[in-house]
This record gives sequence, C-alpha cells and structure tokens, in this order.
Amino acid sequence: MAWSTIEGTSTLSHQALDHLIYIIGSARGGTSVLFDALGVHDGILALPGMTHFMNQVWRYRKRVHMRLLRQIFRLPGFYDEPGVVQSLEEEKGRRLSQYIDEALDSRDLKKMWQIYPLVYGLDRRNKKNPDEIRAWADKANDFYGVSSVAGAFPEGKFIFVLRDPRGAVASLAKRMAVKEAHTFQAAIDNSKVIEAAISWRWMTQRILHFQKTHPEKCFLIKLEDFLSNPVVSLNDIFEFTIDKKLPEDILSRRLDALAYGTSHQAGVLGKGIQQEPIERWRKMLGERQLGIVEALTGKTAQKAGYLVEAAKAISPIKAVLKSIPGSKRKLLNIAKIAYLQVYETLI
Repeated sequence: MAWSTIEGTSTLSHQALDHLIYIIGSARGGTSVLFDALGVHDGILALPGMTHFMNQVWRYRKRVHMRLLRQIFRLPGFYDEPGVVQSLEEEKGRRLSQYIDEALDSRDLKKMWQIYPLVYGLDRRNKKNPDEIRAWADKANDFYGVSSVAGAFPEGKFIFVLRDPRGAVASLAKRMAVKEAHTFQAAIDNSKVIEAAISWRWMTQRILHFQKTHPEKCFLIKLEDFLSNPVVSLNDIFEFTIDKKLPEDILSRRLDALAYGTSHQAGVLGKGIQQEPIERWRKMLGERQLGIVEALTGKTAQKAGYLVEAAKAISPIKAVLKSIPGSKRKLLNIAKIAYLQVYETLI
C-alpha cells in the first residue's frame, strides 16, 4: 500500500518522516537531557520514549518469527497502535492498520522505524501540530547499526553527545553499583570503574570515527557545553537539523520548564537545565579510581577535546588483574583493552 492512501490523517508528512534525528551517546552521557531539550521545538517530534528499534527490533528481524517480531516492535510503552486506529474513522483506521502490517512484513529498516512517529503523530497525547513538524527524533546508548541508519535515511542527522569520561564513568559506575546492591548508598568499586571506562572509550571511538567519515551528517556536542549554555547550544543543533532556530527568550522559558530526575539519587527531582553534573565526579571518584579512568580513556578523551592526561603511573592491565573478579572476566576486559588500543589508530 502506498503512503498516499493514508495521507490526510493529520500525521507527519513524507518529508518529516524521512528526516530522522538520531541522538547517540554513552550510557550516563547526557543523551536523555539533550533529547528532552530537543523536543521543546515545535518542529521536532521527540518520541516520548526510546524505541530501541535498532538494537531490539532490527537486530532480530531475521532471527525470530514475524509474530514475535511484531510483539517486540510493539513493546515501547508510548506506542498505542490499537488506540490510534480506534480513534480514526473506520476506513482510515483500516488503511493505517494495513499500512503498518505491510511495513512490518517488508522488514525494511526505514518503513518499519517510521511507523513509530507516524502513529504517535496521530496519538491524542501528541500536542504538536503535525503540519509544523519537520523531523522526528529517537535516541540510543549503543552504536549498533549506525551505518545502516545512515544509508536508510539520507536526509537524517546524527547528534552525538560526548561527556567528560570522568563524569560519564563516575555516573555509570554509580548506577551499576546501585543496581547491584539495590541501595542508593552503594559505593563505587574499581571493577565497575574499569568496565565503565572501557564502555565509554568504545562508544567515543566509534562516534569520532563515524564523524570523521560522515561529517556532513554529524553534530558533536559536549554535555558540558550544553549544560553551560543550553540556549546557544540547542539553537546550533536546531539550525543544523531543521534550519530553524527558536527565539532565545522562548527557548529559555521552555527549558526552564523541563523536568529532570536522577537514577542514582533517591528523590532528586527538579526543573530546568542544571550545571551541577559537570563537576559531580570530583566527589564520586577516589584518587586511584580517577587514575584508572585517565589511564583507560586518556588518549581517546584528548581526541574528543577533553583535557584528560593518559595516566602513566597506572597500568590498565594491572588494574584489571587486581580489581576484576574471575579469570574469564579478567581475560574479557584485557581483550577489550587490546582491541581499543588497535581501534585508536582509526581516529
């Protein structure tokens, strides 16, 4: 079924659906706050939840039966296909259902992923005018299939969020500790610092390499720059993605109304863009842990524009042998470090 058969249902235009804005960054790297901020623009439909499309749907498109794939596709909590179909006139609802079925059956990356903004554009919870929307946004904290996304969405843009490795590692290691101990008072141990640092470097290397090979599609933003000057930073992103800035006074008011929370501090809620996360790592990492982060991430961090010295006093391999439990886990992390050292030559 052609797209034209369901046009006129007050959802996103062809042009808007083709214009994906994909926000990517390391876990605890600031993608959530930037994603929420991006959504204050009337011309950008930021989906109200992560779809995990590439990592949980596209990855398994040929490994599972279509019935299971459809169930996985419908997992995002915001995706209310039955409710949207029922809200439409009977014939339009029927055509929409048929279009969705055909898109899923096609196993075409672009057609499948576009279903999310198409349906949410019709959802009554969406308060934005579909006629004003120029692009839609999704986010991810992994790098799976990014080259495929670039090929499927020639008009798409990638916003890569970088964070000082000391801040990102401290936050990720804290979250790992909280999840393991089931308490917000959980202490960060060296093993979690090591594994969080390896994860940060892996993601950042791939971001820098992709930006090097696709400069026209990429916008790199440091979380620290965004938190320090969110209005200017966001307008730069708006200009890059949809060529339409917001008046600074309007943008400032909308940002002040944004709600935020934290996954590793109980009861911490508030509004607006806060600068406190920039220096939080200084209270979270001990001297030894800071040295481990610098030893593991220094070379890549410098290429990303961070003044992080590659600590020579600490050997990453010795740190793994001393701090990581279990022989298999030790070997796995040593292998990852060796791989990262080789990959460094590409950036």
